Amino acid sequence: MNDSPFRDLERELNNHFSDMHGRVFARSFEEFVSRIVHAINECLANTPEGNELLYAALTRAEEKGLSPEEWKQEYISILKAMFFLALDGCHPLKDEFARHTYDLLRREN
Repeated sequence: MNDSPFRDLERELNNHFSDMHGRVFARSFEEFVSRIVHAINECLANTPEGNELLYAALTRAEEKGLSPEEWKQEYISILKAMFFLALDGCHPLKDEFARHTYDLLRREN
């Protein structure tokens, strides 16, 4: 049994994979990253688990005496970690990210 929290998303991405040439979630690298980061921010702000994680991070930041700029960097680190955990937990997203990265690298050369 697949206990992945991404089970429904994986099914949807797989159902449309071939007709969308492996780019189901977004049309570009920038859109892909933006959509994932937006989803992470929504989860952090609007779920009990996200609120708990942010509260713990803010508490540690206050204990360390972080400045607002240092807290911003800490928050970015949390977003990055969650971004890559999401990719690791949802293989169709990881595959699509790889396709967008490849397209971006080819476009820049």
